[in-house]
Amino acid sequence: MKLVIYLFKKIIPLFLGAMFFFALVLNLVDLFMNIANYLQNNCSAKDMFLVMAYYVPKTIWYAVPVAILFSTSYALSEMYASNEMQALLASGVSLFRFTLPILIVSFIMAFGLFGFENKFVVKNYEKKIALQNKLLQKKESENNSNVIVLSKNGQIIYKASRYNENQKRLRGCYFLFRDSQRNLQAIIYSVQAQWNANRQIWELENPVQYEPVEKSLKITPVSQTYTSQLTESYEIFRKTNVDVQSVTAS
Repeated sequence: MKLVIYLFKKIIPLFLGAMFFFALVLNLVDLFMNIANYLQNNCSAKDMFLVMAYYVPKTIWYAVPVAILFSTSYALSEMYASNEMQALLASGVSLFRFTLPILIVSFIMAFGLFGFENKFVVKNYEKKIALQNKLLQKKESENNSNVIVLSKNGQIIYKASRYNENQKRLRGCYFLFRDSQRNLQAIIYSVQAQWNANRQIWELENPVQYEPVEKSLKITPVSQTYTSQLTESYEIFRKTNVDVQSVTAS
């Protein structure tokens, strides 16, 4: 027990110092990477420090594994250099038995880091990214390309080569209509489709309709029965990026 206490007395101060140092370095690197843009956008020091504060839990999460590795390696190397390790081994204590408490604590810390990330890191990192993007005047584009959307339990399939968020418009569109048995009923192609906010429907430009006849497709007059079903909201066609670092286990 005295050996364990002696070992942790050596490791804990090193661990805390290393964790603080690595976390500080990561936070400063993030600050210096964006400081020119902060100043260019006339951001206040309060906002910049707030970004750093939100980033602290994430930097600690990054720093803990490196800190425990550094502190353990340094403490054991120091003991070896001062011949303490040789005396310990000569007394009959194996290296595995001596370092086993460190392995157990590291294992517990791994689960602790998981809970820490889930409860604190993700929430604060999301706030950090939102505030940082606001200060840097970054806006993610919601335009999308090669979009495929299934509607009405797969009975209607939307396929568009491009979606423009500002114009609420689809380009290079194919609309596939199927019955409840998933049998093809019709395909409508349109150069582009414009979302009508008043009618809550997609209005097609120069549509061409194809219907299956025997084993081929035949051009038929565009039927309002099909076009009136194109009511899937434009919002579903937007490009959405989910940062895995902002996703919790729950």
